[in-house]
Amino acid sequence: MVCHHHTFGYQAQSDITLYLIYIADIITPQILYYMKTFLQTLNCLENSSLLFGKTSQKKSILSFLFSLLFIGGSFSGLAQVTWDGGAGDGLWTSAANWNLDVAPTTGDNVQINTSVTISEVPTLSINSLSVTGNIILKGQTSGARTLTLTATTGNALSVPFGSSLTILGRSTPKTFTVALASTADTNADIQGTLTVDYDNPTNASNGVFSKGTLATMSIGSSGVYNHNINAGAIPSGATVVWDITSTLNINGTVGTGPTYAVVETFGQVNWNCPNQTVAASFGAAGTNTIAGDLTISSTGTGSFVVAGTVNKTLNVDGNVTLSGTSTLNLNNAGASGDVGTLNMKGNFTIGSGTTVTEAGSGA
Repeated sequence: MVCHHHTFGYQAQSDITLYLIYIADIITPQILYYMKTFLQTLNCLENSSLLFGKTSQKKSILSFLFSLLFIGGSFSGLAQVTWDGGAGDGLWTSAANWNLDVAPTTGDNVQINTSVTISEVPTLSINSLSVTGNIILKGQTSGARTLTLTATTGNALSVPFGSSLTILGRSTPKTFTVALASTADTNADIQGTLTVDYDNPTNASNGVFSKGTLATMSIGSSGVYNHNINAGAIPSGATVVWDITSTLNINGTVGTGPTYAVVETFGQVNWNCPNQTVAASFGAAGTNTIAGDLTISSTGTGSFVVAGTVNKTLNVDGNVTLSGTSTLNLNNAGASGDVGTLNMKGNFTIGSGTTVTEAGSGA
């Protein structure tokens, strides 16, 4: 800040110092940043008779400063913190990587507006996370970490169209979870791409996306969810809405298929798991629906199963396509007593080298 130099009134400086000492215990680093800017402004006007010409005027301004800092201290947990990468090391914990030169703290609103890989994310509860660009988040190597999002106004997590958020574990191995708190008004809005994956696929260091039971989640018309890990949960349930043109890609199944909380209506579903070795059942017990197409590109030496260990129905409003090395089993290769029903409204295309086991029923 550039201003003309004047001799500062010593009494005014003394009064400000007393106020700052009095409220030091409630001032966070974010508030100190704003306070510095405000005091620089006062310094530019320090010899102005308009501000410090009369005692009453001086007391009014100092009282206003005290009130401003008190209010700021009370709401400091709702600071807007934006990534600027100033430290150049890609670490969440480096203060210089954030616009206030302070790493996010509990209750902050965090924005990341540039494509970047950010490592060493600690266990922390923030209000919201908004990303623009292609963002990769990795937890700390010292242990499993969880970033919890708690906002009940607006979106706790926002991934707009054209942007992506990838959640990775660490190769030590340590899992890293981005979690929506289990409150009714906590929402994730996915119009871009949300991916859970491995930092190193040779170990169990996977990323996790967790939705609290009461939290809501919407995967929009352009929304994509990539499940690139073995096992893990697919977002599903009464508080999850998949647009009919949204996309679910299941790419990581090896020895354990993904789980589903309750029956769900999905948009487009693509299954491509070339390293799969097990019969993996799709959807929860009951009737699941795919509003678009079901494309099975590879099941490795395993299979895509409709029924599993309980009776299930899968309704596909679009086409069903098998290609590559794929096996579709209606009821886990004829497991006794389990009936799998596949209903489709579109075409059923079976490519060369694929297998269909019809031990259940199909229409």
